[in-house]
Amino acid sequence: MEIKEAIILDAAEPASKALRETVKREHCIVVTKENAYFGIIDERSIANSAVDLNKVPCANICMKAPQLAQDASVQDTCRAFFSGHYKALPVVANGKVLGMVMRKSVLDALKGEGYLTGRKVADSMTVPVVSIDITSSVGQARAVLLRHNIRRLAVTSNGKLAGVLSMFDLAKPKVFGKQAPNMMQEKVNTDLQPVSSFMQKQVETVDANKPLASAAEKMLAAGVSSLVVVDSAGAPAGMLSARDLFETVVAKEKEEKVYISGLTEDEKERYPEIFNECEEALNKLSKTAQVEYLSVHVKRTGAQYCVRGRLIARKMYVANASDWKLNSAMIQLMHEFIQMVRKDKPEKMHKRAKREE
Repeated sequence: MEIKEAIILDAAEPASKALRETVKREHCIVVTKENAYFGIIDERSIANSAVDLNKVPCANICMKAPQLAQDASVQDTCRAFFSGHYKALPVVANGKVLGMVMRKSVLDALKGEGYLTGRKVADSMTVPVVSIDITSSVGQARAVLLRHNIRRLAVTSNGKLAGVLSMFDLAKPKVFGKQAPNMMQEKVNTDLQPVSSFMQKQVETVDANKPLASAAEKMLAAGVSSLVVVDSAGAPAGMLSARDLFETVVAKEKEEKVYISGLTEDEKERYPEIFNECEEALNKLSKTAQVEYLSVHVKRTGAQYCVRGRLIARKMYVANASDWKLNSAMIQLMHEFIQMVRKDKPEKMHKRAKREE
C-alpha cells in the first residue's frame, strides 16, 4: 500500500490552521506533540467540533486514531481502519510520522489482492436501510439519524432513491461555507428547511448481486466511501460502506466471534468488560441460532454513549442503544439482539427457550 506524505501540525498550533489545510488539500492532518504522533484532524472532526477554531489549539479537536507500522499487513491495516471512521491513518516508527495510508489505497489492495473474491454485495451490506421521504425537514432527518445512531440515510421520493443525507452534510455548511468559520456565531436554524437542500443528489448505487470486488472498484472510481444498494425498482435496499468491506476482511481472517471498535484510549481498559457482555449474549443465542460473529461500534455523543451492532446469524440483525453509562448501553444492545433473534425462531424453539428461562 502506498504511503503518502503527511501534512503535520503541532498540537499547540491554532485549529483554524488545520481547517485551512484541510480545505486546501482535502487531506487529513497529522498532529504531533513534542515531535511525537498525537492524533489526526479531518473534515469530520472539524465539522463536529463545537468551539471557535480560532481560539483553540489543534490538540483540542484531534482524534486519537490508531497508527500503522511501516510493514503493516493488509489485514492489520483493515483492522485499524475498521476501528473507526477514518479517511487516512498515519504510519509511525519510533514515534516519528513517516506518512499516511489513505483509505482508497486499502480498498485498492483489497480488490487487487483478492480479499473480496467470491463474495457478493449482499454478503456485506447493512440492512435494513434507514430512509426518509424527500418532503421531510432537516430536523426530522436529524432525529432519525440520532435515533438509529447512524451516519447517513437514504432519501426517497415515491419510494425510489432520490439522494443521501449524512450528519456531515448537515454540519458542513457551518464550517466549510463561504463565511469565515466561527462556531460561536449565531446559528441559523436549519431544522425547518427541507432535506433536499442538504442531501447529496448524485448518489452512487450498486446491485445486491454484484461481486463485492466490483463494488470496491466503483467506490474507487467515484471517490466515495459508500454505495446505496438498490433493487430492480430503484428503491433503496441497503447500504455498503468501505468500513463494511474492512469488517468483512477482519471477520474472515480472524477466528473470534466478537469485534469491538470505536473505543477511545481511555475506554480501552473496559474492553474485557464489554467483550464479556457480548460473549454472554452470544452463548444464549448459540442455543437457538448459528452465530457467525457480532460487531459493535461505540461512539461518545457528549456525555452519552451510543452503541450500534451487527449480528450475523441466520440473517443480519442491526440494533442500537444509548445510555449515560457504557455498560448499560451494552446490556440494552445485547437484550435487543436476543429479542430480535428469538422473535425469528420457529414456534417450537420459541417455546423451548421460554422453558429454559
